[in-house]
Formats: sequence, C-alpha cells, structure tokens
Amino acid sequence: MATQQLLLGLDFGTTTSHCVIAQTQLEKNWVLGRREFSGSQVRYQSAPVFTPRKGNRLDLLALEQLVQKWRQESGLDWKHLVGGGALLTGLAAQSENAPGLLELIRQEAQEILTIQAEDPLLESWVACLANCQGLMQQSPQKMFLNFDIGGGTTNTGLCQAGRMLATDWKMIGARHFVLEPGSYRITAITPPGVHLLRKLGIRRRVGAEFSRPEVDRIVQHFTRQLEIYARRYPRALRVFSGGVGELLYQPRSDITPYGDFGVELAEAIRASRVLGRDLDRYVPDSRGRATVLGMALYSTQVSGDSVFLEDTRLLPLQAPVRGTLRNGAIGEPGAYFLATQLQNVAALKRLAPQVAKRLDRNGTPRPYVFILNANLGKLFGTWLRLYSRKKSAFIVLDEIETRPAHYLALGKVVHQNVPVSLYGFEK
Repeated sequence: MATQQLLLGLDFGTTTSHCVIAQTQLEKNWVLGRREFSGSQVRYQSAPVFTPRKGNRLDLLALEQLVQKWRQESGLDWKHLVGGGALLTGLAAQSENAPGLLELIRQEAQEILTIQAEDPLLESWVACLANCQGLMQQSPQKMFLNFDIGGGTTNTGLCQAGRMLATDWKMIGARHFVLEPGSYRITAITPPGVHLLRKLGIRRRVGAEFSRPEVDRIVQHFTRQLEIYARRYPRALRVFSGGVGELLYQPRSDITPYGDFGVELAEAIRASRVLGRDLDRYVPDSRGRATVLGMALYSTQVSGDSVFLEDTRLLPLQAPVRGTLRNGAIGEPGAYFLATQLQNVAALKRLAPQVAKRLDRNGTPRPYVFILNANLGKLFGTWLRLYSRKKSAFIVLDEIETRPAHYLALGKVVHQNVPVSLYGFEK
C-alpha cells in the first residue's frame, strides 16, 4: 500500500526566497524496478519574498521568522518530512553569516537531507530537471539547455529524456548592481559587479546613476557570455528559469521594478538570435520556481528494499563520497559507489572478503556506506558481515542512481527504505 510523505524545498537566493512542500508517495516503479517518490503534488507554495538582508549580511532574525511563517501557513506537520533540501544560492550563499542560516534550517527542518550553501552545480541539476520535466515528457527525443538566471549566478543544465547530460554555472545575474526601483541610481555593487565595471571602463559608484547606454553595455556583456555557452550545444533547445527566466516568459516594460537589471537582461536575451530562438515554441512549467521545486522533488532518491542496515541508530548520516570502488582497496570511512563491472553475484562474492579485510584493518567506529545500482545490497552486506571479524560498522544501499557528487546524506528509514541525497556536484 502506498504511504504518503512530505518533501520540502527551500531556496534562499540573491534576490528572493521561496518555500515549497509536496505530498508524495513511496511506491515501486515496475518499469525501472525500484522504489521512488511518485505522484508528488505541491501542497504549499509560498509567495516569493525578497531575501532579508542587513547590508552585506543576511538578516537571520527575519529569516527565522520567515521560515516559521512558512511552517504555519502550510498547515502541514513537518514531522512527516522524509526528504527534500534547502539551498542557499548566489550571493546569499557567499554572505559572511550564511552558516547561521544553515543552522537555523537544521533546527526547523531536521528531516530534510540536503542543507547546503554555494553548491551551484546541484542548483543546475535540480533547476534543470524541475523546469524541463514536462518538456522532456512531451519531446523525449529533444535535448534541452536550461539557463537558470537569478540575481547572482546563472546555472546551466543540459538534459534529455529525463537524464542530465551536463551542468555548469557562471557569475552572471541581475543583482550585481542594486538600484533604486524605477531608476538606474546605484545603491550597492557586488565585488563581481565592481570588477565588471572596471573591465567595461564604466566609472560609476554607489549614489551615481547609470545612463541607458551603460546599462545596455552591461546586459549585452552578460548576454554575449551566455551566447558563447549556448553555442557549445547547437542542437539543444534553449529554455529559461529563475527570476530572469520568469521575466522572459512574462515580460514587463517598466525599468528596474525589483531594483536590479532583471527586466533589462530579459529584454537583451529575448532579442538575441542565439538565446531567444526557442522562447515562444517551448515554454517550461516551473520558471521562477525551478530551484525550489527541484530541491523538493529531485534532490532525494530512495534506496531499494534490500538494504543492509544492522543498526538504524546510524541514521541520519552525512558522509563524504570517497569515489568508485573497483577492487577491495577502500580508504577512509565514507561512501563508495561500486563500479558497474562489480555489480553481479559472482563479482560481489569475490569482492566481499577483500573489503571485509580492509574494514577490519581500518578498525574505525565511523560507518562505511557502499552503494550499488543493482538490487544486490542485502546480499553483498551479508557476505561482508560473514567475512568481517571485528564487526565493523557499514551500510549497503542499492538501486541508487550514481551522480557526480562529493557528499552523501542518508535520512531515517521509511519502512524498509532509506532516503538518499547526493550533493557537492562536479561538472
């Protein structure tokens, strides 16, 4: 019988912050042969709000009140959270007191797995999947290049038929110059913004006002950088998300309504033959909500039923990903993916005594985590325990999709399954 659970997504960006809560079901995908969260429906979606700041620092008191407001408004019991994630992005992630916000989130939402600052490639991954999911279902043969453009960064993702093919990011965003709404008068400039003005030979400081030709030079510079990247994938269809993406699909004519170059950058992208060619033909669903929806719906996987877990008190657990295991030579405690050629019964039986010997030799109380894609977790774990003499702590999970990540987080057991999140992505 399907069991309903909740997934939470939090996104604290350079310009705005969002919250999404989805109700989901833990079910067996009989096509793929694995457990997954399916039938997810958004039960709560906050209005976007400006990320509270005090100068160059985050306003932690206001952010704590904001999270508590979302919790109350949702009317949902966050004790039923089984996964999801919170992400600090762009310039918010670079704030001096960003660790204080991460700790606040840990206290308010202990069950979400990924609580991360400045992980731009994870943002690229989840925003692309959330924004392009409907388009990929309609056109599985087509390749989509998603530009998630916010206030501080642009996160790009290339995908096709539900699979991620590439991720990247650039320090391109609409809020490197903070302006008085309705004008081009400067109230703040980020360090990357200062560098750009020097590069372009524009001499403007806080308190001064950009001319329209200067504004055009700035946004054209950003646009050219995005065009260079888009030309790497000439066959890919260009789609957009983030705050600037929202303005591309719902244009505005007034200048700097949000106190940044969002409208102006959207206009320049729309006028670009390279970037704007597919805007009217392929319109994605998520747009401005792509990152927060992606954190809720696509940041958490679920292990198969045949996990090897002797002590549930080991969970929740966070661990570094040490690499791919191709023989019995394990190193420090952490998570290891098993190479594809090892994921069969005969290979695992040969591997088990080698790994068990290393486990005993290392003799650490910190647990190891072994991850398989094949449905062989319990079998491999049983063999490891058979050959291990010192009862070393380890967990074996199966039916997990390998992703290019540096860190792994495991949640508490949901029935027989373990929620898994991978973060700290590589290109």
